[in-house]
Amino acid sequence: MEVGKGCIAILGPGAIGGMIATRLMAKGLDVAMVGPSKTLRKIKEKGIQLKSETWGDSVFFPKVYQYLGFKPSILLITCKANQLNQAKDRVKKIHMENVWLLPLLNGYEHFSSLRDTFPESKIITGVIGKVEVKITNGVIYHSTLGAEISVHSRFPEAKYFLENLFEKTGINCQFAHSEEEVIYKKLTRLSVLAGTTAATGLSIGKILQNSFWSEILQKSLIEACAVSASKGYPQKPAEIMRFFKQLPFDLSSSLARDVEAGHLGEADHILGSVIRAAVKENVKCPTIEYLLSKVLERVDHCQKELH
Repeated sequence: MEVGKGCIAILGPGAIGGMIATRLMAKGLDVAMVGPSKTLRKIKEKGIQLKSETWGDSVFFPKVYQYLGFKPSILLITCKANQLNQAKDRVKKIHMENVWLLPLLNGYEHFSSLRDTFPESKIITGVIGKVEVKITNGVIYHSTLGAEISVHSRFPEAKYFLENLFEKTGINCQFAHSEEEVIYKKLTRLSVLAGTTAATGLSIGKILQNSFWSEILQKSLIEACAVSASKGYPQKPAEIMRFFKQLPFDLSSSLARDVEAGHLGEADHILGSVIRAAVKENVKCPTIEYLLSKVLERVDHCQKELH
């Protein structure tokens, strides 16, 4: 199915899903948001409001459905990984035969789950990165130059479809050489960045200034790179450290914001998935295990503070 022929469905009407929806609708594409009634009611009343330093301010009113009851041209999954099991029940399998399915979740274990649930779909391995978005009072704030989606697919025609889908949206679509590259290029960085910011409540800039936590960051990065290499995608810790040092001083993470609100969020899907991959490959990662333990402690602490 060509872009423009059929509706584009987005499962997960949060910050990432809403941002993507506005960029697709800005080029005239038909978009439907699928999610819980409370969120959809707000979208129906006020639209998806985006404030972007790159794209300006916009408001769009997509179609809204609690359940996907039709065959879309593509289904983008943009909910958080810890919400997937509940979210995918909103999609009827009968409508997903031979349909593109692009999950943009953190971690990697969801891919096998989606293949089991939607065996007739054309599933693309994908992640989204180089983007900072958050929702405040129902408004999506986008503070980076754009966004980048990295994908890998065994279907040759996926490249043509996705290039056309995201053309002129400001969302750059990169095609990786392997599924491991897609997964571990992001997960290696994310596990360290999200782990340290969530464990401390500090921004990346403050972590790099703190001698103890800077050392924890570097040790966890070396371990995460070792896991990535064991999966067939070697990375250099020094290059990623340079990347971290170039990030905005006040940058935090979605996981850190969840923990601050007393929620575990995607901690298991980000840090836990790296630990489980390490166990399978006989790679030691005590620092990442320490980070996860500190995140759990901080969730408990924040819950007590809130109550």
